[in-house]
Amino acid sequence: MPSSKKAAASAAQAAQRERFRRAHEYASKVLTDPLARAVYARLGRERGKPSNILLASNYLNPPEIQLVDVDGYHGGVGEPIRVAAYDAIEVVAVRVSIRTGDGQPVESGDATSDHGVWTYRTTAAVPAGTSWQVEIVASNRAEQTDRVVRIHPLA
Repeated sequence: MPSSKKAAASAAQAAQRERFRRAHEYASKVLTDPLARAVYARLGRERGKPSNILLASNYLNPPEIQLVDVDGYHGGVGEPIRVAAYDAIEVVAVRVSIRTGDGQPVESGDATSDHGVWTYRTTAAVPAGTSWQVEIVASNRAEQTDRVVRIHPLA
């Protein structure tokens, strides 16, 4: 026969419960706005999920950076860094930071989206013969993020 005593939650269980509590709090907050509620109700109907579950899921599942294309970037000004990022609802921002190989900042800024492909055009040059790294951070509506860092050796 099962014990009637409840065991205390482990630290991992407590942390997970807190994440779910914050996700449902986020969903409830968004749904207090009548216009947002209408938008998410429609999105929920299209996806066959209640809007509050859709929002909570968006909070619990950050966007995913699927591809970073630096083939057009050679350390010069005006060169593209392209990013494909996906989210169940929407990726709302992609931020690109470039540093030298030893971590010194070169530049950073927001990419722009064209049909879901995010492009950042560089504004500063990396000195010739310098290794560099690019950091991409994608954010969704729930302010959850995914982060990718690519390190490129000397060319």
